[in-house]
Amino acid sequence: MINSVLNFIVSYFCISGKKRSEEGEWYVEAIQYVYDNGIMVGTGSTFGTNNQLKREQFAATLYSMAGKPSVGLDASNPFSDVPNKAGYPRDAILWAVKNDVAAGNADGTFGVGKSIQRQAVASMLYKYAQLCGYDMTKYENAIDEFNDADKVQSWAINAMKWAVSQELISGKGGKRLDPLGVATRAECAAMIRKLLIKNPDSISLNETSATMVVGSELRLTPTLIPKIRTNETITWISSDPNVASVENGLHSKISLRKICLTEIFFLSASHSL
Repeated sequence: MINSVLNFIVSYFCISGKKRSEEGEWYVEAIQYVYDNGIMVGTGSTFGTNNQLKREQFAATLYSMAGKPSVGLDASNPFSDVPNKAGYPRDAILWAVKNDVAAGNADGTFGVGKSIQRQAVASMLYKYAQLCGYDMTKYENAIDEFNDADKVQSWAINAMKWAVSQELISGKGGKRLDPLGVATRAECAAMIRKLLIKNPDSISLNETSATMVVGSELRLTPTLIPKIRTNETITWISSDPNVASVENGLHSKISLRKICLTEIFFLSASHSL
C-alpha cells in the first residue's frame, strides 16, 4: 500500500504593536511596550511613571495580559471594597482571585486603592506565570547577595527567587531588593516587558509529521503559550486542499483525499483580540 507522508509547518502571528520608544530613561521603553500592547494605560494625560502601583491596577494589568476573559455578572464577589458592577476593577479582581493569582485580606477587603509592595508584585507575577506555562526556573541562592534578603516574607520567598533568577527584578542601590517597598507603575511596566520578551507567544503541535493512507484522518492538537488564553482563534490552512483538507477550530482534523509523495501544510494562529 502506498502511503502519503505529510509534513506540518506551524507559525504564530500575534496582532500587537511593538514599536520601539525613543531613547531616554530606563523605563521609557518598558512604558512604550505595555502601552502599545494594551497592557497598561495612562492616568489622564500622563502614564504616572513614579506613581505608586495600586493592588487593583496590578490585577487589571495581569487581567489584560490574560486577554480579559469573561467574568459573569453572577460571579461571587466576597469583597466589601470591590463594587459589584461589571468592568474595572471588579472583573480583574474576581478573575485574579478565582485563578489564585491574588488573594484578599482577612477583614473581607481586597485592598482597593492600597499601594502594592514589590514582593506582592513578584508573588502575583509568579502565580500568573505558572498559569501561563512560562519558564519557572529559579535558583535557591538567587537572593542571597542582597543585603535585605531577610526582609522577604515567607510567602513571597519563592516568588522573589524566581523573579531575580528570571532577571525581572535586579534590585536597587546598596544591593537591596526592597521587598517591603511600594512598587511604582514604571517598575511594574519594566517587569512585565521583561517577562513577556522572555516568554513570547507561541504555538506547537502534538505532531510534526505523519504517514497517512487515502481516506484516513488525523487530529492535530495545538498547545498555546500563554496557556491561560481562552479566546484564541486558530486558523488551519492546507497548501493543497485537493490532497488533504483541514477543519478549522481549536483542534484540526486532516482528511487525506489522494496520494502524494510529500505535502507541506502551513498553519497559523492569530489572536482574536
